[in-house]
Amino acid sequence: MATFPLDGFDGYTSKTFIFKTDPDGNSIHTDVVYPTQAADSPSTVLVHYHGGFLVFGDRYSFLPYWLVHASVARNWIFVTPEYRLIPESTAHASVEDAVDAYKWVRSSLSGLLERPIGSVLVAGSSAGGYLALTTTTIVAEKPDALLLVYGMLDAAGPTYTTPGPNIFGQPTIETGPILREFPITKEDDDRKKLSAYKMTPDMAADPRSSLVSALHVDGIFVDYMTGVAGLARAISTQGAEAIADRDRHLFPLTFANLAGMPKTFLLHGVNDSGVPVSCSKKAAEKLRAAGVEVVEEFPVDAEHGFDVRAGNINVESTESDGLNAVESLRNAVQFLSSSVAAMAQGQNRPASAASELERLSPTDQQKVEEVAIKMMQSSTEEQKNVAREVLHQRFSQAQIQEIQSHGKDPLILFYQDHAYNTLKANIARQQQQ
Repeated sequence: MATFPLDGFDGYTSKTFIFKTDPDGNSIHTDVVYPTQAADSPSTVLVHYHGGFLVFGDRYSFLPYWLVHASVARNWIFVTPEYRLIPESTAHASVEDAVDAYKWVRSSLSGLLERPIGSVLVAGSSAGGYLALTTTTIVAEKPDALLLVYGMLDAAGPTYTTPGPNIFGQPTIETGPILREFPITKEDDDRKKLSAYKMTPDMAADPRSSLVSALHVDGIFVDYMTGVAGLARAISTQGAEAIADRDRHLFPLTFANLAGMPKTFLLHGVNDSGVPVSCSKKAAEKLRAAGVEVVEEFPVDAEHGFDVRAGNINVESTESDGLNAVESLRNAVQFLSSSVAAMAQGQNRPASAASELERLSPTDQQKVEEVAIKMMQSSTEEQKNVAREVLHQRFSQAQIQEIQSHGKDPLILFYQDHAYNTLKANIARQQQQ
């Protein structure tokens, strides 16, 4: 391999793109690793959000080389975007950038690489897992599969809202000086926004690493995520209802409608001392309750970042046979690969309401229709514009013309999909009770 992190894969090119400019005029970058020669068929894209507790890292940090190798072996495109970091920004900015990176892949990557895009897969590790989950709950056109690796998924949980031990078994620290050096973001904050922070060689001694420790020890992570001082204490005493409406999309396991999410693979070590495995277990529970297909791998011995520490490895080669939790990594790769294959055969995307409604009882059909109409009426014009873009990708021209022949707005098809998935999730919950 070459010294540049994403160079040196045979038959592949690595290129840096600016996928957006933030409100302060700062460019935000992503690297794209793609086959030098375009294939005859549409290319699968794997978007991976890096970790770093939302506080540090860049597009080359904590690279999951096992996913890059898996992408190269399948002629996929690998995308690794940056995003604004706390505490100079809040998680509002981090999530916005993650969403914009995903939309950029959907809208712009095909033209830039001069090839059609097929399936889009989303993955993330640690804080990147949080961004992958949150992004998927927000975007109208969902990815075809979701891979969450030791993700900080339960943002409103006790790990991030109550005082506790330091992470990675480190001793408790004096938090005051650190929090004064890195204060919470305020409205008039004039600090330069960061979308990339390369860690020093001695990661434990890096001051931003100390900030992560302080946020865990004092239990105020959500304060820094939202920019709302005292929110963590309010959540711990009053519950999630203490979270304001404007911040609720940052807590998808607590507030998002998870119905209609793509099939999801959760990988998390039981002995993880950076992010507790309970985060992924809660995500599995919540997603299943919403009717989502979930695959989980909770290996007993897989410390936080175990895959990254293995270095530049191909987990599908025999050379990696002795690697810690290698079978879990192989299963994750197979999950992504089979998801793409199923999508190619038309089996992966949830069936649309247009074809499924007739299987429901007349009463349930009426419920779906009523909910769909309410959703469409309450949507903003911007939301409807997004829906229109998805409409022509998800439904055939014949389906659209059929709706129009009855004097209906074709957008009702899009909202029927959402209403139908909500009904399915409710039925799944009732069956589990």
